[in-house]
Amino acid sequence: MSKWPVVMCPGCNVPMGVTAVIQDRPGTDSVTVTYECPICMTKTDRRHKGVSPTKSADPSGSSMV
Repeated sequence: MSKWPVVMCPGCNVPMGVTAVIQDRPGTDSVTVTYECPICMTKTDRRHKGVSPTKSADPSGSSMV
């Protein structure tokens, strides 16, 4: 199970997958998560605060340090 919120594609109405997790700035507790629709390939970014810094994540949602 992913630790990131589920984001729905506005056009296809399906859950979007996590394609990247990037730390906003060194020393902060916020990250930018990139989501992508598996059908239409629309991408969107969401900022999340209060999480441990990570540089990337695989599509299953597990983070890689």
